[in-house]
Amino acid sequence: MLYVNSYSDIENKLFDLLSTSGIITKENIKNFSDVNNWSNLNIDSTEKILLYSFQDLNSYAHLNSFKHEVDSVKKVVEYIKDQSFEKIILISYPGSYCNSSNLFLQHKGMIEQIFVNTGIPTTILNVQAIGDSKMQINNLKSLFQNTQGNQYILPKFYSNRIYTIQLQYLAEIILKAKTNKVHGRFDVFDTIMDIGTFLTSYSYIDKVRYWMPLYLYLLSYLERYMSPTMLELFLISDIRMFKFRTEKEFGITLNAETNVSSKLITEKSTFKKTHYDAVLKSLVPIE
Repeated sequence: MLYVNSYSDIENKLFDLLSTSGIITKENIKNFSDVNNWSNLNIDSTEKILLYSFQDLNSYAHLNSFKHEVDSVKKVVEYIKDQSFEKIILISYPGSYCNSSNLFLQHKGMIEQIFVNTGIPTTILNVQAIGDSKMQINNLKSLFQNTQGNQYILPKFYSNRIYTIQLQYLAEIILKAKTNKVHGRFDVFDTIMDIGTFLTSYSYIDKVRYWMPLYLYLLSYLERYMSPTMLELFLISDIRMFKFRTEKEFGITLNAETNVSSKLITEKSTFKKTHYDAVLKSLVPIE
């Protein structure tokens, strides 16, 4: 299996878990920008399966960052078609559609379409938050960490919840996807919790500060916080995920306790969220 990724910490650990069950070639997506680099890829002893992931979420700063990934994905597609690959496993993000109002989700949808249009059987895994409590790592740390204060800065919002998956479970599903004949889109998560609980559960940092979203928008425009597009991603209405089909098709039980902690969805908080959605639409950040 050829594992093309952005070499983030969580992806490197995922490679370690996957490599114990077979031969996997790991390549940085940047290596596909030049056709001359392709000759250095050694996949002769690797199954003709592509696993694609991009978890370096902090790189999505401006329009160029999205364009660079799309261009690189097109090069990856050229390569796997030339090498007659038989399957694609794509780690994507829930809510990814070409017509999404969010720039990040829109480009993730474009990437999904590029892979699907190859005609190669494609399994899309919707993954939002990945963590490993033993190694104290997660895929959202780079977005919310304030390195100077060694703390997390999160939007102050009552119903801001995410769907999380333990790294070990994700690796297990990927390995089963290699031989699973069912293709399509699958939601992958085992727990629902608020962002603060997730970050502190899968990190050595336990300090969290909640700031008003409009102030964080200002910081984002000053490039002192995550990009406006990524901030907006965690303020838009919840994108519901459902795991029963994933459990059925992959023969795995993802039955960890649902934990919404202090961020319980209530009638009061839902009203506030509806109100804020209107404010959010009026801002429409331009990057």
